[in-house]
Amino acid sequence: HTGIEKNLEYRTWVQAVPFVTRMDYLAPIANEAGYCLAVEKLLGIVDKVPERAQLMRVITLELNRMGSHLVALATGGFEMGALTAMTNGFRDRELTLDLLEMITGLRMNHAYIRPGGVAQDMPEGGVRDIHAAMDKLDRQLDGVPQLLVNNSVWMDRTSGIGVLDLAGCMALGVTGPVLRATGLPYDIRKSEPYFGYDQFDFEVPTETSNDVYGRFLIRLREVDESKKIIRQACDLLEKTPGPVMIEDKKIGWPSQLSIGGDGMGNSLEHIRHIMGESMEALIHHFKLFTEGF
Repeated sequence: HTGIEKNLEYRTWVQAVPFVTRMDYLAPIANEAGYCLAVEKLLGIVDKVPERAQLMRVITLELNRMGSHLVALATGGFEMGALTAMTNGFRDRELTLDLLEMITGLRMNHAYIRPGGVAQDMPEGGVRDIHAAMDKLDRQLDGVPQLLVNNSVWMDRTSGIGVLDLAGCMALGVTGPVLRATGLPYDIRKSEPYFGYDQFDFEVPTETSNDVYGRFLIRLREVDESKKIIRQACDLLEKTPGPVMIEDKKIGWPSQLSIGGDGMGNSLEHIRHIMGESMEALIHHFKLFTEGF
């Protein structure tokens, strides 16, 4: 490599998160998680990420999963004429976006999960607000099942449609609800647990219809399972003190974020510390962003 190519390569490791999060607007947190976990494996720090940061990752991942499934249900309903399903789906998704905004400062494209931990801790009162939102969703989410499950018109438009069996999924590398609608309970959170998912009690919903209707039912049930995981993670979070970023200054992202009227950015106190109070902090910041890990 030339010097320029090497510099770009190193910079990519530490600066790619803001780009990775934009690759799928329905699953930005999941993209961040996959990328950062790969980087952490390369750095050999998977077991050094603080437990509190792992819990924050799980909470945001499951909120993101809920929001993604609700978009699928809402837009699917819209395309097939079930406009109430659309309005209810986006109404309920808005609650998940409100919580993500509270935690990360943004509704989407969060750049929240970072190598070594997360960008910032749970804000004060955040656990209480999450529990309140989950309780509200318990009541509101009944609207879609009551409207569409066993609805003859909905079933006519989804049953036997888009059939893809297990052999087809395996040949194409398909995962997620589409694969689980073939009856295979494959979920990487169970088969290869990461971020501490093995400590949570949740089920992997499956169907055997191989069609759109089966995937619809799975997404409904997975939203409920995500609520279960979020509640468990919030309870653990209240018992788990500590930092949310690895202590190693040569890896830990050198930022202390704050939310102001213009969105989220480095706190003025932290900028003052880096630029005017600590030569070591300035060196770590400079080296990470010019050379990488």
